Amino acid sequence: FLSKLQGLTVRLEGKKTVEVLRDDSRSPLVHLVTDEKLAEFWVAHSDVSGPENIQEPKREDVESRRVSVALPLTSDAGSGGQVFAFLPTTESSGLPFIINADFVLSTSRERIQYDRRWNHWLRDCVATTFVEAFERLLQQPEHRLRGYCYIPLAEDVPEAFFRPVVDVIHHTLT
Repeated sequence: FLSKLQGLTVRLEGKKTVEVLRDDSRSPLVHLVTDEKLAEFWVAHSDVSGPENIQEPKREDVESRRVSVALPLTSDAGSGGQVFAFLPTTESSGLPFIINADFVLSTSRERIQYDRRWNHWLRDCVATTFVEAFERLLQQPEHRLRGYCYIPLAEDVPEAFFRPVVDVIHHTLT
């Protein structure tokens, strides 16, 4: 999701150096490569106009925000359910894909503040972004069958905050 970041090298004392390279030359297909693994994601973004009826401190002048989803296409990609607010949070949506949006977080930057209307608005944008990604993925013969595993099931989403995403996806796809 950090679109400007093309690579990252981590060196831990006494341990192997890990280098992660991002290849988005075949966007929306994005590869993250380490010396041992290839993780492949189908990534979609929606730029959404800011809500006029929601006033959120520190976001008063925001005119639009980007909501992204990433569907992990390889088993090494994993990470389904992770929630990012530019950086990873400790949240798990229970959805079979990754979400990135400008959620208002707790002061520790670990948890979404569920009571904020701003966060409800961003959450409500996730379903549309997912459906667009899903429909584009189905147009790719090599990923068409796998695409259906990303349709979330309500019973797999334990966090009530994210359940409306499931309902909107199901309604939109029927």
